[in-house]
Amino acid sequence: SSLGSQDNKLRLVEVASGAVVREVEHRDSVRAVAFNHDGSLVATGSDDKKLRLVEAASGQVVREVEHGDEVRAFAFNHDGSLV
Repeated sequence: SSLGSQDNKLRLVEVASGAVVREVEHRDSVRAVAFNHDGSLVATGSDDKKLRLVEAASGQVVREVEHGDEVRAFAFNHDGSLV
C-alpha cells in the first residue's frame, strides 16, 4: 500500500506488517498516489507541481513531469501506458 503526506513524502508500506519499506521525497505535500495495473510503478502528484513515476520495488524516480499547477489528481489508463 502507499501513503502520501503533508510532510512531502511518499511512503510505501508493507500491508502485512505495516512497516514502511520505501520513502520518496517531494518538495511539497504529496496529494495524490496511484499504482499502475501491475504494481510496478507508483505515480505521485504534489503541490510542488510535479508528477513523479517511481519504481515500487526500488523507490527510484524514473520520470518526473513538471506541471503548471499543483498535481492533485490523475489516473493510469487501462494498460498503464499513459498517466
